[in-house]
Amino acid sequence: MFFKMGVNGYFIETVPEPVDADLLDDNKTAIEVLKSHRLLRYNEKAEEILGIKLDYDDPKSLFKNDRYKLDMDKMIRDFKNMIKDGVIDFVVEYDGNDDDKRYIEFSMKASIVENKYTGCYGVIKDITKDKKYQDKLFKMANYDTLTNVPNRGYLIYQANEFLKDGILTGYSAALCDIDFFKSVNDTYGHDVGDKVIIAVATTINDAIGNAGLFARVGGEEFFAVIYLKLADAENLIKNIINKIRRLKFYDVDKDFKVTI
Repeated sequence: MFFKMGVNGYFIETVPEPVDADLLDDNKTAIEVLKSHRLLRYNEKAEEILGIKLDYDDPKSLFKNDRYKLDMDKMIRDFKNMIKDGVIDFVVEYDGNDDDKRYIEFSMKASIVENKYTGCYGVIKDITKDKKYQDKLFKMANYDTLTNVPNRGYLIYQANEFLKDGILTGYSAALCDIDFFKSVNDTYGHDVGDKVIIAVATTINDAIGNAGLFARVGGEEFFAVIYLKLADAENLIKNIINKIRRLKFYDVDKDFKVTI
């Protein structure tokens, strides 16, 4: 039997009484049915993957973990989509540092007999290695290796997506470079020049934060799409310029500053 193969975890849940599937479109009914679920069967692999002890009398034990916050609204949406489409796939992210973060994929199928919902069964898979590998490939393709901020290609892709969705209206854009950067390289060397680029990029990226999309588009050139109207964007840019002016760089002979 597939469920006994042991490659992935599995579980089967049931409800006390079959429920008319059409009634589950109502949030209140969906919540009541969700709370009535009981684990009918599961394998040891499910507990191993989830890192918890499952409880036959508690359907929420599937998601009980100090590192995972249960989002009841999302759980209801996923449940209703499972009833509507017959199946649902979703990924649960367990918090932790980069080395310890885990990703668990749930594939669930509703059991509906003569339009009556009787329960569901699901397969659990630890996709952490695959997810981290995908994230690594994404970062290599879309992030600048020196500064660790988005690169020109990613900026263009996101800008095109914004244009496609028509959400750039009211946004602002800014292009800047490091003044007289060639003289920095000529005077202090390329290693110091790299440190300057990293410090400037980090300062701008941190200042913009969630207020925009920032990228390194050339050697010492940077571009930002700022999700603010012009007046607010100007204030943000002025603040960034002042932050850059306060940066200090040190060489063997003397320290120096840069501007943008």
